[in-house]
Amino acid sequence: MADQDAQDRNLPASARKLSKAREQGQIARSRDLGHFAAIAVGGAVLVAAAPAASGWLKQSLARALQSPPLPGLLRTVGEQAPQRREENLAACEQGYQQVDRQLAGVAP
Repeated sequence: MADQDAQDRNLPASARKLSKAREQGQIARSRDLGHFAAIAVGGAVLVAAAPAASGWLKQSLARALQSPPLPGLLRTVGEQAPQRREENLAACEQGYQQVDRQLAGVAP
């Protein structure tokens, strides 16, 4: 019966009851505060990591763009070393195949 009386009340709680509830640790908490804190921490981590990540991406892209394509490399090697042309071409192809296997995650 006491539970039903507490639910049927239309008046706000008195200051004494509110202070007593606070002393007992019964305070209203917003769930949005935790969500906001998680988003704020995630954003701060992104802001802190952005310079390092962009530098790494820039270096990776520069390395990828500086690598000569295989046909151009084969042509250059063939023109500059005609005395050992076949040996150089085979070594070049073998090196590129080894790199391809490493990038694919397959052991040589």
